[in-house]
Amino acid sequence: MNTPSGADERAEHLQLSGRVAVVTGASHGIGRAIAATFAAHGVRVALIARSAQQLEKTAAMIGANGGTALPLAVDVTDRDAVAGAVASAEQALGPIEMLVNNAGITDLDRFLDEDPEAWWRVVEVNLRGPMLTTHTVLPAMIARRNGLIINVASGIALGPSPLSSAYACSKAALLRLTDSIALATADHGVVAFAVSPGTVDTAMMRDVVVKLARLAPGVPEPTYHPVEKIQALCLQLASGRYSALSGCFIHVDDDVDYLLRHVDQIQRDGLYQLGLRRLASRAP
Repeated sequence: MNTPSGADERAEHLQLSGRVAVVTGASHGIGRAIAATFAAHGVRVALIARSAQQLEKTAAMIGANGGTALPLAVDVTDRDAVAGAVASAEQALGPIEMLVNNAGITDLDRFLDEDPEAWWRVVEVNLRGPMLTTHTVLPAMIARRNGLIINVASGIALGPSPLSSAYACSKAALLRLTDSIALATADHGVVAFAVSPGTVDTAMMRDVVVKLARLAPGVPEPTYHPVEKIQALCLQLASGRYSALSGCFIHVDDDVDYLLRHVDQIQRDGLYQLGLRRLASRAP
């Protein structure tokens, strides 16, 4: 897995070496990429996913490049398993300072054609999972007054989706979870961000494209964002430079330095968060 060359110069002053991170959904795709780039900059990484075999591959890749990674096969919706994994990570690697909630699954079907249990499973993985991992690591972060949480969301959270309603609902809720945590921890040294990686060419996305072609013929294949963009964004957020933007939903194409320069307006107007616009009140 390549690390983003564009972020290397920035990373020289990040001082990430020796820090500890947990990355969920690290067995493949975006999670594997984020874990690899953290490890390449000296972060000791705990890898969480359901597939032990795939996690071992990620850990071996990181180890071959001189990094430190601990694979932990866990279902992120299992509260006891998550607690056990976090305890194992802290014992082996040290206090957890960063958490990347990337584990996720999707649905792609018309609402009435979906099995309700399968629909709810998407919400469980994409929302209950980040809630449980965050709930587990947060007390120690608050006690140390040092913590970073990155929730991997999606642009689909910002609008309705006739073919992926569970995914859209779960990611919209993840945005609200993110800014709620950011507000709750604002005075405790912990920051939280939601990020959108854009459409990245992963196995899950390729499966979606195939299904979409069947359900909605004529819809063009998406333009893909290179995975290096989300790697670079996570490195930037890990630097601590952008803490004033805590609670924001940031897309990989956003210029975070530009956002930082306009943080007063962002905070005043509630920008880069979920919101509801209403008609102006009518006079009685």
